[in-house]
Amino acid sequence: MKTTLYRLLGAVSLFVMFSAISLAAQASAPAAGDKAFIGKWAMTSETPEGDKIPWSLIIKDDQGKIAGFLTTDGGELEAKEFSLTDGKLHFKAPYQGEDYDIDLKLDGEKLTGTWSGGGSSGKTTGERAAAVVTR
Repeated sequence: MKTTLYRLLGAVSLFVMFSAISLAAQASAPAAGDKAFIGKWAMTSETPEGDKIPWSLIIKDDQGKIAGFLTTDGGELEAKEFSLTDGKLHFKAPYQGEDYDIDLKLDGEKLTGTWSGGGSSGKTTGERAAAVVTR
């Protein structure tokens, strides 16, 4: 009787442990919809004066966590306060010594949204960057 009880308790314990591990893995993995954001994006931010500022956004799955990186002529740096919630992307991008808020959403095959900071704001859009083919 005791042996059966110990086996039952052992089986239940294993089930609970594997369930907890499975739930933890699911919580840290990107949601299926979030994976649509992964890749390199050719971005353009428009100023109130009509100037267009090109930059690149690289969104990666970094060990189960979505991360964003910004590239300009000055190099690549990680986006600050990067979050992707309910299909909406938010992060802070450093530009000329100040952090600018960027808010984007996936609109078909494009990213659309706004930037704000430095007492100003404007429109930001992006398209998937063309893949480089090497032979």
